[in-house]
Amino acid sequence: MIKLGNEELQLLYRGHWDARLDLNVHNIRTKNVGLTHHCSVCKSKPKSQCYRELHFAFCVALIDIKDKEDICGERFCPKSPNGCGTHHYDHDFNTIIKEHWKNNKHIAEALEELALADKAQQLALEIKEPESKLDLSYEQYNQLNKEKAIATKRDRHEAMTKARAESTTKGPNKAGSKMPMKYGTKAAKMAAKTTKGASMRD
Repeated sequence: MIKLGNEELQLLYRGHWDARLDLNVHNIRTKNVGLTHHCSVCKSKPKSQCYRELHFAFCVALIDIKDKEDICGERFCPKSPNGCGTHHYDHDFNTIIKEHWKNNKHIAEALEELALADKAQQLALEIKEPESKLDLSYEQYNQLNKEKAIATKRDRHEAMTKARAESTTKGPNKAGSKMPMKYGTKAAKMAAKTTKGASMRD
């Protein structure tokens, strides 16, 4: 049987693996310790090798713990026909361990497939509609965008009106009123042209 490394065991047991794990632990999640039977493969007391080669394994069936998903964690012998005493092989639990034990699929390969599946699921969860981030309904999000667009258009119009007013004035005259720029209107242009022509004739 191929010996598993710490990284593979960490992935398999969702972070609960510890290289210094008590060899008599009954549940890797709760760290409960008790009397341990001899390894059915080595025919001796449990050794670190027994856990690394999956002579002993911990149930990886997912259960709800205080509204969070975690593994069952109970120790069992993969060689047994049922697997975990609560989550049996027949109910499709611990298949990854069963397949590894039967040499049908190395656990590293199965873990890689699971990691890719988890990554794809995580990416799917991260892709959200903008209204979800704002906690708004679709209609509310659209209405908010419309109001922003109207406000932006209004502000731009006011700014242009102010700039236009400043550019078409020359400043205050003696009476304090604003004087139109020279030739600022069509009438002013015609009057100036007439005055200039009369001066030349004189």
